[in-house]
Amino acid sequence: MVKNKGKILVIEDDEQMVNFVKKVLEAHSYQVDSAPSAEEGLKKVKELSPDLIVLDVMLETRGEGFITAQKLKSTDPESEYREYSHIPILMLTAINAEMKFRYSPETDGEYLPAEDFVEKPVEPSELVQKVENLLASKAPS
Repeated sequence: MVKNKGKILVIEDDEQMVNFVKKVLEAHSYQVDSAPSAEEGLKKVKELSPDLIVLDVMLETRGEGFITAQKLKSTDPESEYREYSHIPILMLTAINAEMKFRYSPETDGEYLPAEDFVEKPVEPSELVQKVENLLASKAPS
């Protein structure tokens, strides 16, 4: 029996992309759950306490993923998501292609509190590598 390598929550409104991410990550022994909106995603974070979140930038609005990431990374003592702020976020986005912006965790880390970004369309091997890197960096030494 193959050991589960971790719980991944995919917050993405494109059902085809969700199916793609699930198929790729489940083939690598990850347990994958999903939510089609920011609101549902935030609820599932509380229910599941995932090991990693794959978060689309453009959900209900073009920047909804950014707002969701900021909520999830808040360390404000009053934040209802404070206890989840340690969970790595991999932003999944086509916003750079669609809006000609360039976002990266190195240059936009304060405004965009995500540990890494991956552009749509993504190659399966790149997705798995980014997930594995983020989970390895989160693991206790």
